[in-house]
Amino acid sequence: MNVAIFAFCIFAAILEPCASVIISRCDLAKGLLDRGIPRHQLNDWVCMAEGESGRNTRAIGSMNSDGSKDYGIFQINSKYWCQGEKSIANICGLQCTELLTDLLDPSTACAKIVYSRHGFNAWYAWSTKCKYKDLRFYTAGCYFDEDMKNIVPPIWDAPINFTTDTEDKFYTQFITTFDSLPPEYELYSFQRSSYNCTTAISSTIWICYKYEFVFKRIVLPHVLLVFLPSALLVIISWISFWLDIGMGAPRVALGLTSLLTLSTQLNAAEAKLPAVATMKALDIWMFVCIFMVFSSLLVFGFSYACAEIKKEEENNIANQNRLPQQKRKTLRQLAYSVSLVSLQIS
Repeated sequence: MNVAIFAFCIFAAILEPCASVIISRCDLAKGLLDRGIPRHQLNDWVCMAEGESGRNTRAIGSMNSDGSKDYGIFQINSKYWCQGEKSIANICGLQCTELLTDLLDPSTACAKIVYSRHGFNAWYAWSTKCKYKDLRFYTAGCYFDEDMKNIVPPIWDAPINFTTDTEDKFYTQFITTFDSLPPEYELYSFQRSSYNCTTAISSTIWICYKYEFVFKRIVLPHVLLVFLPSALLVIISWISFWLDIGMGAPRVALGLTSLLTLSTQLNAAEAKLPAVATMKALDIWMFVCIFMVFSSLLVFGFSYACAEIKKEEENNIANQNRLPQQKRKTLRQLAYSVSLVSLQIS
């Protein structure tokens, strides 16, 4: 029994450094800030850690060409900075295996030494994935201690700008000043909840508050101002089908007027909507309406061309029927002239 327990402990000790622990971007940023990393460098540090190890605190890189390896979330090299494979120096003064821990203290302390001598260029991932790039999204949505002092909810441009000491005061003032919704929306439901979001790498106790808003779009204004007028314009364009085929000018004018009106209506509706790259239901509706009006013009053009062809054929047939009659009349006149000449001779 003791032998089995001893073997299990040895097996667990061997596997423990290999367990993968991925830290979220916000937790990593908070941990680095608590350990002296300047606020304006957090995006670079998080980007570098993500590029080097995928934010894995127990990552061990593959063997380099010189036989050394990289350890920890910041992939500290064993040749110069820690005691490990092919070490010729131990500038950080620690074993490389000490970097394989969920606590960021050893890795951060050693990484700060590396940064003080070589800057971020010491990490290849930072040079290829982070340098000269916009890194603000790496800590977007992360809230730090100083951020909790002045909370301005980012919901449109609501006139909410105050300092709060407690969340209850913030909640009360937020609800009483929440009155700047766009006119086409209404607040359908609202729910508040709180939970403990303290992490293992942070020494600060974090209480997170979650706000869930459900908005309902008011459909009636869109129906009255967009869908119904566009449908009426399409119906009006169909009036040209009841006009005589020869009335080309009014039929073309009616179709073009409807087409231009729909285009103007589409531009006015799009100006009130956010610019997105995806297809919206309004785009499909307006495209169908414009296509139907355009089709009515095509139908008129085709019908007018067919009518002209038919008219020309009828004229040709009439001319062909008229030609024999003219020939018979000419022969009768010729015969009459011949008879007169014969009488005169006799």
